[in-house]
Amino acid sequence: MTPHPIRPALLSALLLAGALASAARAGGLRGETQLDLSISPAGLTNSNSTDVAASGNRVFVVWTETAVAPATTNEIYLSRSDDGGRSWSSPVPLSSTTDSVDDSNADVSADGDRVVVTWLHGASLTPQDVQAVASADGGATFGSIADVSGNLKGDAGDSDLLTVHVDGLNVYVSFEDDAANPTVSEDVYVASSTDGGATWGNPVRVNDTAAGTVDSDDLELKTTGSTAYLVWIDKRAGNDRVYFDRTLDGGATWGTDKLLDRSGALADADSPSMSVEGTSVHVVWTDDRNDVALADQVFYASSSDSGATFTLDKKLGSAPLGKDADSARVSASGSHVYALWADDRNGLNDLFIAVSADGGATFASEYAIDSDVGTIKDESPHLRSRGDSVFVLFREEIALVDQVWLAVSPDHGAPGTFATQKLSTTLGASFDADNEAFAVTHGRDVVGAWVDNRAGGTNNDVYVNGQHFPNLTAVQHGRNFAFQLSDASPSEEGQLFLAVFSLTGTNPFLLPNGVNLNLTLDSFSLILLQGWAIPLVSDTVQNGSATTLDLPLRSHGYAAAVVIDLQSLAVIAETDPVTFN
Repeated sequence: MTPHPIRPALLSALLLAGALASAARAGGLRGETQLDLSISPAGLTNSNSTDVAASGNRVFVVWTETAVAPATTNEIYLSRSDDGGRSWSSPVPLSSTTDSVDDSNADVSADGDRVVVTWLHGASLTPQDVQAVASADGGATFGSIADVSGNLKGDAGDSDLLTVHVDGLNVYVSFEDDAANPTVSEDVYVASSTDGGATWGNPVRVNDTAAGTVDSDDLELKTTGSTAYLVWIDKRAGNDRVYFDRTLDGGATWGTDKLLDRSGALADADSPSMSVEGTSVHVVWTDDRNDVALADQVFYASSSDSGATFTLDKKLGSAPLGKDADSARVSASGSHVYALWADDRNGLNDLFIAVSADGGATFASEYAIDSDVGTIKDESPHLRSRGDSVFVLFREEIALVDQVWLAVSPDHGAPGTFATQKLSTTLGASFDADNEAFAVTHGRDVVGAWVDNRAGGTNNDVYVNGQHFPNLTAVQHGRNFAFQLSDASPSEEGQLFLAVFSLTGTNPFLLPNGVNLNLTLDSFSLILLQGWAIPLVSDTVQNGSATTLDLPLRSHGYAAAVVIDLQSLAVIAETDPVTFN
């Protein structure tokens, strides 16, 4: 039997006759926190280049701060949260504050208790080294500063593309370097560590072309244990093309570069993005093969065998020829693949998303995730997915002022399920946000970070804001189902309302208001439902105890559930339809 096509989101909307607030506003934003307030009151110094990582329920934000006394140079700072972004530590410097060299462009990655931060040591117009520090205790303490540049010390290339990834004890740092042909051509390098960042091997040049002969750009690195994947753009064919390579031995050796695009000898590709889910590798980019030198379109290729082979690339999106796409991003979760980009088909750039439910074999038609329809410029998207949910961080430019927004879909990016909200809530007409980044914790806390100049005229400070998005899951044990809501903290006041829908055959049944489970906030643990029937009886869960409801059995069917915050009338979590027999 095929599950009924009506989605839980639609059923919940029918239940409350359209009165529900958006799922993305459930529980509300926590409010902005200035992370560098103790070292930069009233915009005393300037901040830039934020990055965010999460591990478990810890969140780490790093950035560059200019000349905080006693230092007279730009240094790298970190602030951490141990509770999903609800509270933050005072900022601590990670780079040396006693030398006379600027540090910039920090990047952070975390896995378990391992946290590694890398940055460029040296001014942008002088030779730069790659430096790093590692923590084995969740960011409470960090070891000594390590030289990651190794035999390339003295010139680490392009500061915009320094990236670190941690997976267990395997750590990888990718960067560009023009040591073989200074100021002319940059090669692709990866330095790796197999002991959590305590020691580093010399950087390995990844691109197969002769050193210094071809300029490389737009690196994207992803990892899973001792396997790491890299995509980039280079000009070995005379124009910008998309190349891929991988290591299977922790970064010691790399394979033969693979050309992923079929754009031809005249087109230029730009900014590839990659996502890895198990043995599947997904890559998107933009190129102008169909409108050379005028407008880009979005293309996608994938591998189901850990990058050994790739599908032929295919175009995504239906914008008319001549409409320009950029900032393509991809994220995969289970069998779902999400491709996101900006294009100007309606005027100013909107963000469009196309969703595949079959691992990238096919994609549904794209749609805009917000409703401004080309009247407001959307830019700089960042994309994450976890379970059923899709998260997008981006900037909107209104009257030449940029502000930071978050869009969330709780239902696999289905049309009509995205809701947007502004993270930089106090920015006025004369302030500009930039350098945004975000992360999603294991407990589904979304934390965005950025810099803006509200406090200090020309000086930026670092701000964070975020929200918790709980996850409602259904687990079957024989004829029993357990519905469990992870971390029910979003409803800080009032009560939660669990509504269960039975879908049998082609007939949906909505439960009357009086027969749902009425739950108080912190006492919610889990509900056990034996069998399924219409109507259901009601009960209350208190003090964290589970309640078993004895119900008349049906022979088969499908069920879906939503949890509603009664105070804000918002759907805060929902399940996919699950089968009972």
